[in-house]
Amino acid sequence: MTLFTTMYSYVETAIATSVASFGAGLVSFVAAPLALAAIIYFLLLGFAVLRGAIQAPLRELVFQAGKVGFALAAASAVGYSAFVVNVVTN
Repeated sequence: MTLFTTMYSYVETAIATSVASFGAGLVSFVAAPLALAAIIYFLLLGFAVLRGAIQAPLRELVFQAGKVGFALAAASAVGYSAFVVNVVTN
């Protein structure tokens, strides 16, 4: 029994280490393109409002900006990567 317990702990440690490093690397890799995509989205949205193609009230546009900003902050946070690592390893 001790042999299998030792083997399991070795494999579990190796998997947890690799997933943790992958998760942190993924967050740092994706943060900049997500921020750029959000900036382009809001620039295009602003031009559409100026053109008159979108006739939404300002409150709705600010709420939409808040939702996108919150999603961007949550996806690029370190706590999110720790959450993903816990889900994958447990």
